[in-house]
Amino acid sequence: MDNSNNLSPQKNGDVSQDTKVQNDASQNTQTNNQQVDPASKENNVDVQQNSSQQTTVQSGNVAQAKPNTPQTLDNNDDKAAMMDKVANANDDKAAMMDKVANANDDKAAMMDKVANANDDKAAMMDKVANANDDKAAMMDKVANANDDKAAMMDKVANANDDKAAMMDKVANANDDKAAMMDKVANNSNDKAAMMNKVATMNKEKRKFNPQAVFLSPEDVKGKKKKFSNIFQKRFSSDKIVTARPNALLGNRLPVTRFLGSGGDLIDIADFADKKIVLVILRGFAGGICLACSAQTLALSKSVDKFNDKNAQIILVYPGKAESIPVFTSVLEALEEDFQAPFPIVLDVELELIRQLTIEGSLAKPTSMIVTPDGKIEYVYVGKNITDRPTVKTLLLELDNLSQR
Repeated sequence: MDNSNNLSPQKNGDVSQDTKVQNDASQNTQTNNQQVDPASKENNVDVQQNSSQQTTVQSGNVAQAKPNTPQTLDNNDDKAAMMDKVANANDDKAAMMDKVANANDDKAAMMDKVANANDDKAAMMDKVANANDDKAAMMDKVANANDDKAAMMDKVANANDDKAAMMDKVANANDDKAAMMDKVANNSNDKAAMMNKVATMNKEKRKFNPQAVFLSPEDVKGKKKKFSNIFQKRFSSDKIVTARPNALLGNRLPVTRFLGSGGDLIDIADFADKKIVLVILRGFAGGICLACSAQTLALSKSVDKFNDKNAQIILVYPGKAESIPVFTSVLEALEEDFQAPFPIVLDVELELIRQLTIEGSLAKPTSMIVTPDGKIEYVYVGKNITDRPTVKTLLLELDNLSQR
């Protein structure tokens, strides 16, 4: 480290101090010269010259000194001693300045180290900043990855929701399918039951074909009488049979006068204070209907109940007049000592049957409740030979009509 600039001011100070010493020496010389007596003026001149020569040497001027006197030599010794002290002081000062310079060098080296440390610290901070930037970038990547993961999870959740909704739809469809299958099964069961009924009806129809259910007095024995008893129980049961809608309801009976079995004329107007239960049988077609005879017997056994309700039963038998004795003889064969408790009239030319449009082999079994003036208030037309209302059904309808 160059300390020349730092030392220059101090050297100038040293010169100044040397000059000051020289001046002090000059003053001392002058003082000494003043103290010399007049007799020594010549010596004073010499002293002054010597002092002048010494001063010239001290100032750096090359000049030869004149020989010194003893006193001058003493002064010179003092001056030399003083100059040694000054030189020593200057040496001490120079040593101190060297120490200061060394201290400044150490301080500069320390400052260089601090600067280097600061540079290292700055570099380290840059590295930390870069590491933080890298960390922030990594955290951004992680955050983006988490966002992507969250978005993926949302998609998965939505897919699961869609899947659950689809499964619900499938489950509902399966439920609907199961319900439909139950309905089909029920329909199949109903169909099977209906087929069983049809089979039973066909079986009964085979048993009770027209030839089987038409009787003569000689036929009323064994199985046919047993069948008659079965029909009587059916028609006398507590079962209520509901009538189907019929266009005849509310109309007037087209025929109100009939030929009695004894040849007399019977007019329903003759029963002005009663309701007429008009039961139209199937008629005589070469034999007597077993179901018709059983219905007649069931009605005859409940005639008192109809009388209690102020109702008059009239049986209408389609066919010729000569068929009536055959019909009554069958009834007598089925029921010992049977006597009809109500009129049995004939529709000889099937006039009533045709106008009521209930034609069958002769007629469909039909039951009506008619007012004395001929208005039809109840009608039941059977679909087959055994499809007829029970006695209890007719009595119930009479009760309903009386409450209107």
